[in-house]
Amino acid sequence: YRPFQGFFMQKRLELVYSQLGNKKVDRILDVGYGGGTFIPMLKKIGKKVYGIDTMPYPDKVHKILKKENIKAELKVGSIFKTSYKDNFFERVVCVSVLEHFKGKELNKAVDEMYRVLKPGGFLVMGFPVKNTMTDFIIDHFLSFNPDDIHPSGHKQIIKAIKEEIKIDKMIHYFPFLPLDLSLYCVIRVKK
Repeated sequence: YRPFQGFFMQKRLELVYSQLGNKKVDRILDVGYGGGTFIPMLKKIGKKVYGIDTMPYPDKVHKILKKENIKAELKVGSIFKTSYKDNFFERVVCVSVLEHFKGKELNKAVDEMYRVLKPGGFLVMGFPVKNTMTDFIIDHFLSFNPDDIHPSGHKQIIKAIKEEIKIDKMIHYFPFLPLDLSLYCVIRVKK
């Protein structure tokens, strides 16, 4: 509902979606599904969409999705340890979640997402780039202290990912700027 913010919120979803491939898959997991904003897009490539989030309001999201005739299996839980079986999902997405973790929490989250990913599947993670511009946006437009809401920046997140798994592809927005001057980064991993 805020044009400036809404544009960038949509752009990050488009960036993540662009890395999922266009092949229809059986199961896709949305880590940190929040209000369910990304689920309609994920339903285009996932026969069954799952979601896990620490927020205890899946019924509210189900009601919103029902209006669009979309079903998803949503759970309240942590990405640090899930009840999903090994190699269960062909696609796992994690949009704007990792920046909320710090230290070894990042490694644990990456390990768990990779564990539930099937061989040949894609894990796609998106997160804001930490710099003066993004700190300004978070502070002045979202009214949060950037370091409180995002204890980890893109450098810590990328480091943790590289410590656990091999990065297949990395893109960022704006693509014509160096990563450190961009707004958002997306990493794809193939298992």
